[in-house]
This record gives sequence, C-alpha cells and structure tokens, in this order.
Amino acid sequence: MGGKKFQAMPQLPSTVLDRVFEQARQQPEAIALRRCDGTSALRYRELVAEVGGLAADLRAQSVSRGSRVLVISDNGPET
Repeated sequence: MGGKKFQAMPQLPSTVLDRVFEQARQQPEAIALRRCDGTSALRYRELVAEVGGLAADLRAQSVSRGSRVLVISDNGPET
C-alpha cells in the first residue's frame, strides 16, 4: 500500500463489564465512582468486589445469563 505501515489496534474489551474488570486489573486503586457531592468514592477494586458479591447473590437465587431481573434502586453507588 504505497509503503505505508499499519499497526494492529489492541483488542478492546467487548462489554462495559469487561472494561471495568480490565481497569480494575490495571489500576485497582483508581476511583471508579464518586458521589456528585464528593462525600464518598468507590475504587475499582471495591467495585469489582461488589459486582462479584451481587453476582453470587443472584446465582444463589438461580438467576443465570439471560434471566430477567427487576432492579429498583436509589440513584447512587451505595444502593
């Protein structure tokens, strides 16, 4: 192609969850979520731990991939 050199793009994670896990692996102490009023923050390592706990709770209730789940929540990272 006319002497142009092309570099392969690194493969990006395919889902938002994959991206969160990748960020947690690379920078576990980085802030993932912060309340608008600045009163609290959640680091990526904490977020991944929360996700794992919620996933375990759902599996214990026989929820699996493709199951429909209703979520009623306040607008905040702690809920």
